[in-house]
Amino acid sequence: MDRASFTTPLATLVFLAGTALLPSPVHADEQEGSNDKGPGVKKEDLRYDGKPFSYWQSYLLTELKAERRIDAIWAMGAFGSRGFAQEAAQVLIEALKEFENLTYSEKPTTPDERVMKALHEAIVKIGPDAAMVLVKQLDDVKVRALCGNIYVKRQPTGRVSTTSVPALIEKMLVSDKETRGVATLILGNFINDEGIAKAFAEGTKDRKTANAIATDLAQNYSYYPFVVPMLEILGPQARPALSLLVQASLGDEKNDSTVASAKRTLAKIKPTPAELLPGLIQSMWNDDFQAEAVKRIVEIGKPAIPALLEAANARVDDGGWSYSKARLAQIDALMEIGADKKKILGAIKKILKSVKDVSLRLQMVSRFLKLEEDPANIVPILTTELQRRLEEGFSYSLASQESESRTPFHHELIIALGKQGSKAKSAVPPLLKTYEKTDESTHLLIIQTWGKIGPDAKEAIPFLNGLLQSENAQIRGAAARAIEAITQSKR
Repeated sequence: MDRASFTTPLATLVFLAGTALLPSPVHADEQEGSNDKGPGVKKEDLRYDGKPFSYWQSYLLTELKAERRIDAIWAMGAFGSRGFAQEAAQVLIEALKEFENLTYSEKPTTPDERVMKALHEAIVKIGPDAAMVLVKQLDDVKVRALCGNIYVKRQPTGRVSTTSVPALIEKMLVSDKETRGVATLILGNFINDEGIAKAFAEGTKDRKTANAIATDLAQNYSYYPFVVPMLEILGPQARPALSLLVQASLGDEKNDSTVASAKRTLAKIKPTPAELLPGLIQSMWNDDFQAEAVKRIVEIGKPAIPALLEAANARVDDGGWSYSKARLAQIDALMEIGADKKKILGAIKKILKSVKDVSLRLQMVSRFLKLEEDPANIVPILTTELQRRLEEGFSYSLASQESESRTPFHHELIIALGKQGSKAKSAVPPLLKTYEKTDESTHLLIIQTWGKIGPDAKEAIPFLNGLLQSENAQIRGAAARAIEAITQSKR
């Protein structure tokens, strides 16, 4: 990322988050620096260009010309890496706060951008001791952005040490979401370092602290790889993040260390099957974990039915094909476990009334027909779906959906109506309307269905008589046979 605004919101900083702790690059002009002041040298005696720390401190805060301020910034970096870490870092923060509208750029083009780049690099040069000063002031929006640019990256340029961990934990517990978020991302970025991990474990021994952190991680950082390692450190106190851990445990632990970490943490928590259910049901929404989640839910068996029914009856909002698959998986799991048919049918009806996704509606109708035997309940569902197809158009075919058949959805509906015989009387008018807006293959199905309905389809007789004059021999023949079936007489 080339540019990051000093007013960058947490969402942008989150985008930069990662877990790898990599060595920090050192500015080429300052490679000679180290924290070693040399034998017998007091830090008060150190000079930069012949001048002491106090001179450069005042110079940086009073000089306005960018090029000269950059020299003072490098002086702070040099002093900071040789015993003045906290003092120099604080001076750099004070200089930072003077700027109202600045962006950080790897390739600066303006004087202010060059000042800002130098300031970032000076903080990096000072090292972890500067981080300790910065994290204590994360409540300041500009300090947060500075920390985001330096420590919240997949390859962070700066480093933090164990001494910063207590302050980071403290900031992870504050009410301000932005401050809490940056602190979490900084610590998460370095949690794989053994020393940082030990310091985090030490700082979260208190149950209240651990539970609060686990809750926040589960609510706001579900997809970040640092979350599960942090929860493993929290151990049994990670219970508030149980659902997240269940989801994280569904992958292949041979190829994913996070999966193994999640399983180890679950083993420490020792949840009951009932406690696992929310996480498993939530995992149904993820294509990658859906099959394994369903498998584990089915293994739990009948105790899983109430939670599954609650999920299947929850408010229905369209959310694409993944959403549809989750709803379908819930119904299929209920059917496999052997839940009460009436309750499953009730859930299916609720889904059909509100969901717009055609492929999901088709699959739900298919499940409905497997469970329901009473034509009085079947026909209204089929005719309602046929009317919706009429209103929406007939562009959807099962060949373009993940379905069990390659027959167009409205053909499936018409065939199913024909199977209901005389009980499908109410479908005659919708079939007449459907005939007018469909193709020849659908016309034949509709005519045949009227014949299967029999005498109760007499409303279609005038229309069928007109079809006897059709130029299409198949249509004429089908119409004649349907009239015979309806009138129960040979023509």
